[in-house]
Amino acid sequence: MCQSVQVYMKFDVDAEKRIVAAARTEFTKHGRSGARTQAIADGAGVNKALLHYYFRNKKQLFVRVVEDVFREVITFVDGMSGGDEPFRVFLRGFIEGYFTFLRQNSDLTLFLLWEFSHEPEVFQQLAVDSFQENRTTPLHMLRKKIKESMRK
Repeated sequence: MCQSVQVYMKFDVDAEKRIVAAARTEFTKHGRSGARTQAIADGAGVNKALLHYYFRNKKQLFVRVVEDVFREVITFVDGMSGGDEPFRVFLRGFIEGYFTFLRQNSDLTLFLLWEFSHEPEVFQQLAVDSFQENRTTPLHMLRKKIKESMRK
């Protein structure tokens, strides 16, 4: 008698998030070339097979981490849009906020600078794609505020 066997795999909804978080830590500590997928899998509490299920290779995972970092920058810049305050007040708050963001994310700042200096074509394309989609860069924000202040 043939008995049908059903195998249930426990679905781990947080696995992808843990993998990305562990990859971010590993990439910021060791850079793309020094990061090891086994260390990322260990940090996420998954095996390498599951890591490769979500991200076929280290480059895809690296791109995901960089895209997430750019999203954080975009979110920060969007939050700095300010209201009807005078340009001088906006500029002061923007600069203070920008440097606070850089200090709070110093590991990411150094990581991005290091990786950009070694693979500028990868970063340039990721930055163009990320910021062009949202049209929110610190420079764009400053230009907008300068134009608004000149109209007043």
